[in-house]
Amino acid sequence: MVMAGSAAVVALGWHQLLMFVPALTALVMMLVIGRDGYTRDGWRRLGLGRAGVRRWPAALLLPAAALGGGYLAATAAGAAAPEPLPGAPGAARALNYLLLVAFYTFTFSLGEEVGWRGYLLPRLMAFGHRRGHLICGLAWAAFHYPVIFLSDLYLPDGNRLLGAGLFTLMVLPLSVVIGELRLRTDSLWVASLMHSAHNAFDEVVGSQVRMTAPLGPYLAGETGIVTLLIYLAAALWLLHRSGRRTGRAARSAA
Repeated sequence: MVMAGSAAVVALGWHQLLMFVPALTALVMMLVIGRDGYTRDGWRRLGLGRAGVRRWPAALLLPAAALGGGYLAATAAGAAAPEPLPGAPGAARALNYLLLVAFYTFTFSLGEEVGWRGYLLPRLMAFGHRRGHLICGLAWAAFHYPVIFLSDLYLPDGNRLLGAGLFTLMVLPLSVVIGELRLRTDSLWVASLMHSAHNAFDEVVGSQVRMTAPLGPYLAGETGIVTLLIYLAAALWLLHRSGRRTGRAARSAA
């Protein structure tokens, strides 16, 4: 997740540099204990060799549906209100959003995804498909705890402990969805793209929504129940599809 506004991207802070820690950790692990090390096969196993273009629409649209649904629900409940938009035309805002997604895909999101879904997740599949997703999601959520609890840069609205719990519950199905897209396409770029779309949408749209009631942060955004439920529905559907595919493969082998 991106932990500051786009204006802060120019001057990197410690919280943004943290997003490259998973990638650096993966590169050290590849060198020290990796079976392939810095070989062509080692880089291929990270998923950097395929674009996975067919899954790009899902990677872009699902975060908009989950986060946008949360902000709409909060607004309908009277817990949030849209801020007056600046004079820039809608096309310019859409272009700014897409440029932000592209920038994050090749920088901050990739810094995390090389570690989480490039290196770690494929190896966690040895513990079982669902268990591997669960471990990866918990590790990804815990990675954010120092910034959540030791600074005001992340999840500033509402109760910090409750927000961290809801954030964790939201991250688990989101991690499943991103992980499934990565595994099905063998492309890390799809994972980085969806990670970026989530961050950029919450940053761009979330900055245009003002919470007007204490309930607001618990309906929308990264601590929102609505966001969580939409990602959960997508994750359960993908896991169901994976289970059916694995069952067919097992029957064919038998």
